Amino acid sequence: MVTPRPEHLVRNRLAAVFVLALTVKVVFLIAAWDNPFVVGLTNDESYHVEEAGTILREGVVRDDAFYFAPLYPYLLAGLFRLVGEGVPVILVLQVVLGALNVVLVLLLADRVLASKRAAWFAAALTLLFGPMYMYEWLVLKSTLAVVTTSLALLLLFRALDRGRMCAWFASGAVFGLLILLRGNVLVLLPFVFLGLILEQRRGRGTPASLAVWLVGIACGILPATVHNAVAASDFVPTTYQGGTNLYIGNHRGASGTYEALRPGRGHPAQEKYDAVTIAEAASGRSLWPSEVSSFWVHRALEEMAESPAEWAGLTLKKALLFHANAEIMDVVDYRVFRELEPHLWLVPLSFGLIVGLAVPGLFLARRLPDFRLLTLVVVGSAASVILFFVFGRYRLPVVGVYILFAATAVDGVIDGVRRRAWRPLAAIVLISAAVFGLTAIPFAEAESAMGYNTLGGMYARAGDLDNARRWLDRAVEELPDRPELRHNLANVLMARGEHCAAASEYARAAHLRRGSMSTDDPIVLLQLFEMTRAQTEALGVCGDHPQQHERAREDLADLARDLLADAEGGGFEPSEELRAALEAAARAARTEHAPPTGELGSRP
Repeated sequence: MVTPRPEHLVRNRLAAVFVLALTVKVVFLIAAWDNPFVVGLTNDESYHVEEAGTILREGVVRDDAFYFAPLYPYLLAGLFRLVGEGVPVILVLQVVLGALNVVLVLLLADRVLASKRAAWFAAALTLLFGPMYMYEWLVLKSTLAVVTTSLALLLLFRALDRGRMCAWFASGAVFGLLILLRGNVLVLLPFVFLGLILEQRRGRGTPASLAVWLVGIACGILPATVHNAVAASDFVPTTYQGGTNLYIGNHRGASGTYEALRPGRGHPAQEKYDAVTIAEAASGRSLWPSEVSSFWVHRALEEMAESPAEWAGLTLKKALLFHANAEIMDVVDYRVFRELEPHLWLVPLSFGLIVGLAVPGLFLARRLPDFRLLTLVVVGSAASVILFFVFGRYRLPVVGVYILFAATAVDGVIDGVRRRAWRPLAAIVLISAAVFGLTAIPFAEAESAMGYNTLGGMYARAGDLDNARRWLDRAVEELPDRPELRHNLANVLMARGEHCAAASEYARAAHLRRGSMSTDDPIVLLQLFEMTRAQTEALGVCGDHPQQHERAREDLADLARDLLADAEGGGFEPSEELRAALEAAARAARTEHAPPTGELGSRP
């Protein structure tokens, strides 16, 4: 007979795991503290911080329905209210949450796995998963989403065990909060619901408990629903970004990863503006937030229906990208990040290695009581990302469940060695190696260039122009046909006083942007205008290319007139500062260099 472990001993072990995990993560954070990615902010990060500041200044009710998932900025605002604003306090909190997640995975594994030893393996694998460290050091909602997912699943299994209505409600409420962190979780819920129905057939749970769980979810998202009704007088249960994401991930020619609706406009505020303005321009009227989302859903479904074979191939590609060993870049490239932080080799586990272990572990775990529910969680989590587009950080919340199966495989290896069961052991090793090899195939271009571009921008904002040029040169060398990379390099060259070289890069950027898409779009015209204006300024200082200078002034005049015509036609609303710049450019170029092409505001 096994003697039950004293409760205080269990608590002490959990506390020890938390302290160990926190110590490791704090040491790693200290070692990375001078990393420009850690001390600086990328576009998405600055958006979250700015949103939190706006909430503090203007109140919790905004002037529009939520386009992006709102929970993270509101939590940041609360944190800033309590301890003051600043990036360090956010990173410290996320490191603590990362350590807490190790404990939650341990508790979840201890609940669902047959072997206590496997539960400890699960905790170890969680601590050794390298990409998690990078995401903990970025001001992104990834860490919070991972912890919330682990907590939601742990509460769900405890509700199944104990049958208390409060446990069912708590699990549902946490799932609701998870939706306010990651809207794609709405796709996961039907899979979990199906799993709970199957569990009812086994005598675990009742229709009443399932109803309470759904009520908990509704209560979790209710603050967002109420906010949207008050702010926009529209029924938007959570956000209205879903339609845009569906289109980005499934339109004809989609890559399977993120592509801005307009090239070079991936900043969150730009994406929201473009999603609304494009939809309204195509509809010929102002749209409610819910109508904006519906517009993009309909456009996505139309293009999917027009090319079903292409869409099927794209979906397969996204499924492979989801399980790829490489971290598909969003704001920061993990490969570039590891160039700056070589000590991350001490936590060597990648997503591909975990998937490689999880596949044989899935087979070994098939007789677990919770196998069906866990499998549905995995399938639903993968589907919730694959339906849209793939980023490394979007798959993070499901890593914990994959780790449960991976830990089962590790336990199987240890058991095979102990029992000298060489054939099962060989099968586990061979299957793991084969699956890992499949995940290592580059199903998408390995573009570290965008990571170099981000890093160069971070150095530029910090005033380190030498390192900024170094990394932007590497970006342009790898992807010479990306206009935004050449534009960023030109800005740095201009700041360094290399005016002639800057003018050349501005000209190349404008040429590439002009050739990348139609200039009927006023936003594209605006991009060209800014590039040409910068080129004109650089040539004016350079003084070595008078003919190019004159030509640039003529181009600037043409672009200015086109933009002003768009503004007068209602297709584009420039700010007062921009309108003044447009009028000045058109006036100066017209009087000094440009041939007569008609009155100001008319298209040439």
